[in-house]
Amino acid sequence: MRKDLYKLFKTLGNKKRLKIVELLLKNRGLSVEAISRRIDSSYKSTSKHLLILENAGLVERKQSKWWGFYSISTGNKDFIRKILSVANKIK
Repeated sequence: MRKDLYKLFKTLGNKKRLKIVELLLKNRGLSVEAISRRIDSSYKSTSKHLLILENAGLVERKQSKWWGFYSISTGNKDFIRKILSVANKIK
């Protein structure tokens, strides 16, 4: 298996990270605080998950004064939607 695919599936294999990706596909530019509330996770834990997603190239962070806002990486939106669509069909 290709290394990049392994990394992608390993990253998305965590329930919280998968929730974050699904949330960011539906919403633009959410703060860590907003994400942590919506996925029922601590700020610290959510930040760690976002860092993993960012390092995998799935999300990007934009700084606005004091706040960082996360969104799905522009080049990956369609790709991630396709992966989740196929995964939802496999049950």
